[in-house]
Amino acid sequence: MDKPTSLEEKWAAEAAEPELIVDAEDGNNGDDSDAGVTADATEAERQVAELTDQLRRQQAEMANFRRRTERDREEQIAEARRQLLRDLLPVLDDFERSLDAETDNLDAYREGVELILKSLHDFMNGAGVERIDPHGDPFDPHLHQAVEHSETDEVPEHHIATVYQPGYSHAGRLLRPAMVGVARPPAAADDADSSDSDA
Repeated sequence: MDKPTSLEEKWAAEAAEPELIVDAEDGNNGDDSDAGVTADATEAERQVAELTDQLRRQQAEMANFRRRTERDREEQIAEARRQLLRDLLPVLDDFERSLDAETDNLDAYREGVELILKSLHDFMNGAGVERIDPHGDPFDPHLHQAVEHSETDEVPEHHIATVYQPGYSHAGRLLRPAMVGVARPPAAADDADSSDSDA
């Protein structure tokens, strides 16, 4: 009778203990999901590092491109200036030869200087420089610099009566305004008008 009793006690004791049930399939799934999350994070970090590296390379290439472009632009400007100076050297040579020339013939000397001046004007025209000689034109503050008012009836009021220094422009941009005197009616005419109105 003891054996069955001990067996019954054993069963009762086993029944009283909580049963630990481990689902092998569930446990494996938990490990796999953790490993998948870790793998995804590692892949994302790798992609971020790769994109960051690509961005840095592109930024460096863009900075190098800007430096090369600026260097090329500066060299082009310098070469244009050198070419301008090379084209002016013959005019400089002509002026020096005219100073070295010994002659008592002032007419011949003047003719030589006029030829040098013509070659300089030809050079300026070839470079696209336009002369502004506005005698008789309406005064334009964008093109002319007024230094005085001239009393005259030879040109209408507010027109250019005298050009003291021509202006120059290049490719539509003003290099130097023309220095001018602007016409206004003579004072005598104003006095005569006022005396007529008094009478």
